[in-house]
Amino acid sequence: INDARTYYRHMVNPLVDMLGLTFSTGDDPVLSDLARASRDEAAKVSKRNTVEGALITLDNETGYILAMIGGSRFEQTNQLNRAIQARVQPGSSFKPMYYAAAIETGVATAATRFYDSPVEFTQDDGSKYTPLNYNGVWEGPVLVRRALMKSMNIPSIRLLNAVGFDDAINISTRLMGIPSSEYNSRGFARVYSLGLGVVSVSPLEIARVFSAFPRLGKATKEIGIKYIADRTGR
Repeated sequence: INDARTYYRHMVNPLVDMLGLTFSTGDDPVLSDLARASRDEAAKVSKRNTVEGALITLDNETGYILAMIGGSRFEQTNQLNRAIQARVQPGSSFKPMYYAAAIETGVATAATRFYDSPVEFTQDDGSKYTPLNYNGVWEGPVLVRRALMKSMNIPSIRLLNAVGFDDAINISTRLMGIPSSEYNSRGFARVYSLGLGVVSVSPLEIARVFSAFPRLGKATKEIGIKYIADRTGR
């Protein structure tokens, strides 16, 4: 049945649609209605299979929003600005935040060594967590700067364990501007998968953090409108 519907939608319906527009009258709208139903179904299928993207670029010094893409065309049925409103998992781009927490609290420096080797952590509820490196290779003792540069999972989670969940969560959410009331709904829990970015944040919140890093942690406020002028330039 699905194959038949797909064949009709792609191969037959364009002709039916043309015939409906050409010959249908108000007394016999069958062809037009059939074509319209098929177009609506095609739109639903396309929406399910469409991959949306987002982008936001900030000026580090001023906070000016230089570029923002919120996804596909803004219209009545699509009013989500993904650059600001979407909640996505940042993955490894979250790691620099608790690395920053380690530097700020004095737990580590760029020259501190952590072991990259198989390890098992015990969660607060007693369950076991065994992280893996994506390439399945272990390097032994590595410097913090190298672990961050190569986004190594095991040394990063060892670092998170040394920092502690409280400081890691508090400092990272402060950098992103996320209030404590949203910790639970955003996934900021005391679990080791936190170290791999299994939380919900917006692209803007991530950009806010990376904009603060070159300013040595000093945040800026994003600005989308510099000024408003009337038709005389005032």
